[in-house]
Amino acid sequence: MDLLSTFDGLVQRFQAHHTFAERARALADRYSAVVVDRVVRDHADRTTETLSELIPLLIEVETAIADIEAQVDAIKAQGGDDRAALEELQLRALIGEMDDDALDAATTDLRGRLSGADTEITRLEAEADTFRARLTSWQQIASQAGVLAEA
Repeated sequence: MDLLSTFDGLVQRFQAHHTFAERARALADRYSAVVVDRVVRDHADRTTETLSELIPLLIEVETAIADIEAQVDAIKAQGGDDRAALEELQLRALIGEMDDDALDAATTDLRGRLSGADTEITRLEAEADTFRARLTSWQQIASQAGVLAEA
């Protein structure tokens, strides 16, 4: 999650500089135009600089989400095969081809893999949700700052 820490720090820095520029504009009637312009320009430059650092991280965040989704899909595909094998064994037991002891022995490994897969899917989906939430938050901030079209 180091990526998210860096991303969050840059988003906070972007938001702070944008807010400072807005506050300086709001106080323009109390200070000389030269001073206000200098402060606004300074924070606008810092906002732009931070944005240039954020753009590559946005790509990394989107790539991380796609990678996680691919992992989930792969686990689900394997889980589908395991579920089909489990159902087949259950059917074989139901028709009397195997007794309960043989069924338990044959399905123990499958049940363990399915349980592990479900746990891993839950963990990965939570991780992807965290990345998506940060991305959505950034999109709202950037949209409000006029850096993005409506998110």
